[in-house]
Amino acid sequence: MKDLKKGGVSEIIKSDDGYHILKIENRVPRSMKKFSEVRDELQKFVMAVKVQKRVGPWLLNLVETAEIKKNLPDE
Repeated sequence: MKDLKKGGVSEIIKSDDGYHILKIENRVPRSMKKFSEVRDELQKFVMAVKVQKRVGPWLLNLVETAEIKKNLPDE
């Protein structure tokens, strides 16, 4: 696909969904952001992943070991 020019047509491509033929209508050049532009976003993402790794198992254990009492009268 990377070698196809605008207007180019691919060979037949087989996927789990069937067979496909693709036509390149437009090419957009890659763009790279500077690290300084994405630093805060990356820090938030890494922190969220770390929190999920630590809180997830704890929360699952809490749910599995919880004792639930029914205090409402039967209807």
